Amino acid sequence: MKKSNWGRILLILSTIIWGCGLVAQKSGMDYLGPFWFTAIRCTLGGLSLFPLVYFAGKRRLPDEKEKADRKTTVKASLICGLALSALIFFQQVGISYTSVGKAGFITALYIIITPLLERLLGKRISKYIWISVVIALAGLSMLTLSSGVEKLTIGDFLMLCGAFANSVQILAIDKWVQKVDSVKLSCYQFLVVGAVNLPLALIFETFSWEAVVAGAVPIIYAGIFSCGIGYTLQAVGQQYTPPSQTSLLLSLETVFTLLAGMLFLNEVMTATEYAGCAVMFAAIILSQKQPDKIK
Repeated sequence: MKKSNWGRILLILSTIIWGCGLVAQKSGMDYLGPFWFTAIRCTLGGLSLFPLVYFAGKRRLPDEKEKADRKTTVKASLICGLALSALIFFQQVGISYTSVGKAGFITALYIIITPLLERLLGKRISKYIWISVVIALAGLSMLTLSSGVEKLTIGDFLMLCGAFANSVQILAIDKWVQKVDSVKLSCYQFLVVGAVNLPLALIFETFSWEAVVAGAVPIIYAGIFSCGIGYTLQAVGQQYTPPSQTSLLLSLETVFTLLAGMLFLNEVMTATEYAGCAVMFAAIILSQKQPDKIK
């Protein structure tokens, strides 16, 4: 099989893992508060990448072992980790007040928000992006306002904040991944998230080992699979897949999130909400039009 096909398969596998990850996050809230759940699962995810960091370092040539000094790596990890902390916080709390399906599609707006932030930074943006923004907003209104404004939940708003934080985190990764080791950055940013959430958990939430044991399945899945394996599959898959195809394939996460909510949590959406999902997904696809088509 061609390497390009393997790359696409690995990226699709990562979206399946992440799509089910929101189910694990929602289930985990039955046992632990958002801060404890995030602290434990991200620390676990970071630790699970230690073997990869070690063996990847062994296989590099001597002059490739460090792309940057330790100070730069720490700085990059802190910035990306703080952005990821905001993303996970909004997702973890927001998922408690909305359905997994809606959460997945609202989160997908990061594909629209990211180029908008890039435009603010001075980059030229395709006309298809601006059209996509209008279409996505229409889909979002169908998804969250189908029963009237009174049905707009705080969870929908928090997930939208999470989409914005996701865009910030993507831009932060894009800035630093060229300067530091990408595997180390992925590993250390999760440890930063764990370190940020631990004191908040100690202050605002209660803890018991019984709850950790009871919620072991969603904790392990969200930690090792979503954080550790999912991000590793993405990194490897992107080595053989062009960026435009990568972003389109990763947007399939929203589809698998919706399916996971239906399969594992018996969630049901209205016809209008399904239509909203379709409209938003159409906007996501349209946003992938290449800039060289600008006239």
